[in-house]
Amino acid sequence: MENKKNKSIFIFYVYNFLINARFSRGVLLLYCLKLGLSLAEFGTIQSAYFLVKMLAEIPTGILADRFSKKKIIGLGALISSVSSFFLFLAPNFFASPNFYVILFLFSLDSLGGALNSGTDQAMLFEYLKAKKTEDKFIKILGNTQIIGLIVLALSTAVGGKIFSFSFSTVFLLQFIFYLLAAINILFFKRSTDVAVKEEKSSNAIITQIRISILELQTKRMLTIIIVFLTLFEFYVNSLVTFIPGSLLAIGFNETSIAVVIGSVTLVGVVGSYLSRYLKHIRIQQFLTIFSLLCIATSVLIATNNKVMVLLGFTVINLLLDAAYPYISDMINKSVNESVRTTILSFSNSLIGVVSLIFYPIIGWLIDKFDYSLSFLSTGIIIFVIMIALICSDKVLKQEKV
Repeated sequence: MENKKNKSIFIFYVYNFLINARFSRGVLLLYCLKLGLSLAEFGTIQSAYFLVKMLAEIPTGILADRFSKKKIIGLGALISSVSSFFLFLAPNFFASPNFYVILFLFSLDSLGGALNSGTDQAMLFEYLKAKKTEDKFIKILGNTQIIGLIVLALSTAVGGKIFSFSFSTVFLLQFIFYLLAAINILFFKRSTDVAVKEEKSSNAIITQIRISILELQTKRMLTIIIVFLTLFEFYVNSLVTFIPGSLLAIGFNETSIAVVIGSVTLVGVVGSYLSRYLKHIRIQQFLTIFSLLCIATSVLIATNNKVMVLLGFTVINLLLDAAYPYISDMINKSVNESVRTTILSFSNSLIGVVSLIFYPIIGWLIDKFDYSLSFLSTGIIIFVIMIALICSDKVLKQEKV
């Protein structure tokens, strides 16, 4: 049994190694410009990507709760591989690829990502719970993040090099890795309690949605930590998206910016490793400390001093990578087994909603003022909401996961 368990965890690690080989990560904008698309069209593609992910998260979460999670994950990886394959072929099929073709292929990749997000960690948690080793969840998820961050940083660097002499080949490599990920995850052996399976199969979709809503209504701490993680993850993602322009404005060149982004991604490995030591911290202390550190890093990033900006950007990325396994563990332990992936998908969908609302505002602030004011204003808004969440109810002092 121990060997089988280790084999399944190894397969889960291999899957995360393969699925994080996003060779196109650092060159998506350049790829679209090579195809003759405008910046406005690229912006529309990015908005569509978020919109598809937001709309697909909850339905795909419901599917994962009702059917085999590993098959849903495999399907997601397969869909993303198909998207990458045709993005590789696009320059060869069309002298000037149609904007709507590229929009569709990026949206297809977003759908594949929605099928995977939340489902993989729910599958892992349920597997460990069935083996009565769920206390190892934070450690294993932390290890998974370490693997993912290292591969992500290396594939981003390699992709940038490959792009310089064969720009669409990054998607061919991505297709191969995604396809292998889809095949690999099907060998994951999981053990789910029969009663849980019967409960899932007997729940109508409407009933499943009602159970999910009831979970969020009755477990206020669950709702609070989901919103907290959403805000934190959104803010870090927005920094990753917009900070290249800020770095350029304060004197960094394109090459050094790429090095900074890759290096900060690798630093996240430290955060993922440290996450296993957070489980003894009380939830209110955790949220308070991370809120204060969030606003502190926002101030550093807004200084326009090269050293301070790099320090703030590095620390806030490290914080997210440390917080994610801790909060994910709390969510997984507190939700009803039959709607676990649905709840996790709701959390991921919420990030899409917040991004759609705030990204245009951040862009407007940058156009009207500058990067530092935009980052600081957004950071203050996020901090105020976080503190309001912490102070909103005594539940954080009384309720245990």
